[in-house]
Amino acid sequence: MTTSGMTFSTPNAVLDIARNPFYGDETLTDYATSVISYISGPFNGFSPLPDSVKWWYDVPLGDAFWWFASLFYWIFWLNIILGVSNAIPAVPFDGGFVLLGGVDYILEKMGRKDRQQREELANTIASYVSTVVWFIFILVIMSVIL
Repeated sequence: MTTSGMTFSTPNAVLDIARNPFYGDETLTDYATSVISYISGPFNGFSPLPDSVKWWYDVPLGDAFWWFASLFYWIFWLNIILGVSNAIPAVPFDGGFVLLGGVDYILEKMGRKDRQQREELANTIASYVSTVVWFIFILVIMSVIL
């Protein structure tokens, strides 16, 4: 909440934003920005609750509770990152093998009955898609570094 140029963070405001990443958004740009900041929350120093609002909550175990909450929070985000990166349609990842199988299936349904030719064409298409995905990935990494 912002008032007269000052920003106040109450526990309810933090929880509203944590529960709904689109809290207060009105435009498409706001929605895109909210998704990116929600996903990058752990990397921007946002732990389950900021230290500035922890004192509002009276929890039975004190620091041990916040340690476990932080642990589960990071396990959640690591699982999300692992799942998303595993779905990338590049051949070393599972998503690449799903793509390869999907292309092979589509080629079979399109009438390519010779298995060896179909697999070679599916491998070629999957290799091209994987190359493009890796190129985009490298561009993103370079844009972050530079």
